[in-house]
Amino acid sequence: MPDGAAPRRVAGAAREPGCRPASAARASGLDSDADLIDSHIRHTVDLLLDRSRVLADQVASGRAAVVGLAYQLAEGSARLVTVRGIPAAESAATNNG
Repeated sequence: MPDGAAPRRVAGAAREPGCRPASAARASGLDSDADLIDSHIRHTVDLLLDRSRVLADQVASGRAAVVGLAYQLAEGSARLVTVRGIPAAESAATNNG
């Protein structure tokens, strides 16, 4: 676009991943920051696999995995939220959140 602004549909697509999971999480009674962040991370991992057939096929064949982490930058740590692909890691994600 001449003025450098992104077309509306692109801007909407960039915002879309975070809006629905936060609303759904609140509607289901989740309201802590950690719960909302975890919901967003799970939704984003699912969205990546839904929107990329190549990635989904690689995960399904065992050649790749998608890992969702919640970062605590101030502490320099990360917490596993979800994993799609590696069976051992999936059970760890289930046990951790």
